Amino acid sequence: MATPPRVKGFTPDWPRLFAAYRLAEVHGGQVIQGPLHPGLDPQDPGLLDVLRRWPGSWEMRPGVSGMELLLYAPAAPAARRSWWNALLFAATGLSVLLAGSLLAGRDPLLLRGVPIPGVEAYYLPLPIGLEWGAVAEGWPFAALLLSILVAHEMGHYVAARLHRIQVTLPYFIPFPPYVSIVGTLGAFIRLRSPVLSRRALLDVGIAGPLAGFVVSVVAAALGLGQSAHAHEIAGSARAPFVLPFLGVEIWLGGSLLFHALAGLFVADPASAGPIVMSPLACAGWFGLFVTALNLLPLGQLDGGHILYALNPRTQRWVGRLLFVLLLPMGLLWEGWWVWAALVFVVGRGRIAHPPVFNTTEPLSLARTILAWLGIAVFVLTFVPRPFAF
Repeated sequence: MATPPRVKGFTPDWPRLFAAYRLAEVHGGQVIQGPLHPGLDPQDPGLLDVLRRWPGSWEMRPGVSGMELLLYAPAAPAARRSWWNALLFAATGLSVLLAGSLLAGRDPLLLRGVPIPGVEAYYLPLPIGLEWGAVAEGWPFAALLLSILVAHEMGHYVAARLHRIQVTLPYFIPFPPYVSIVGTLGAFIRLRSPVLSRRALLDVGIAGPLAGFVVSVVAAALGLGQSAHAHEIAGSARAPFVLPFLGVEIWLGGSLLFHALAGLFVADPASAGPIVMSPLACAGWFGLFVTALNLLPLGQLDGGHILYALNPRTQRWVGRLLFVLLLPMGLLWEGWWVWAALVFVVGRGRIAHPPVFNTTEPLSLARTILAWLGIAVFVLTFVPRPFAF
């Protein structure tokens, strides 16, 4: 029997804990796995006390030789680089602030159109300066959009920490505001230790989308209250919402929920003409759109986590079917092809969710309801054709 790793502040009597065990390297840490000692009951107070004091994650499942225990010994903490997270957040804050100013009809970057050789009627926006007075007008949009992103990522972060899963702080992704419209490509966190059970997988997977969803609904309601029907703009069969941006009308599709919110909060809902969205409405729309993207039941997206936790077999088949459907959906919006390729690359060619250690323990009724709530949020926020320029 191999000698298990030394874990700082923790020295259990390994031979009394396991009948036999094996070691493996996972995520830089070590997994100790094997059947419990025959004389040890899974509900033994001494065992439960050991597991409570264990510094990493753990899980038990029925095995061929009785209950099988897996302990994850976390890797030695790497040097913290929170300055990098803070720098990315600050850069994203600035790019989102500039985007908010552009959406408010200001020109904080003093953009000048540079003709693109060989492409008629299109210009490349070139920033030649910075007008701080105009920048300040973007703060309401920036505050709401950053709140949505922070809520989403911190939902994941807190849920992971509650399950003793090692996780990084969020990495925010700034992007030129005159290219991405909202000034960011979102944010992400990285799990640095394995998720061992469907229970933990559901909690971590759904916490982010639900937190971001709540803030997005508030943002959308506030923003649609500042939006109005435009009688002077011809309606579009492509999309019912229009966003003026750099002199161009960007048509946006609406989800079931966004249509309902527009009916509740936009003044004169019976009026004809498309709805011209305010910057705050754009923040809410983007938050709901990102929520739907993450809830797609593919691979290791949040939706893949949730559906796998609910039923691993269902996720396998639904994920494959949806991945195939994304190909013709790319005819409505080319971004679906990009998203499908990204899921394929990140999953290393795998559309089905990778297995977790304990798949036998059923979800509680409360968690089952929570999983179905996540599926309902996806249905309410999904937009088949989000953009139509």
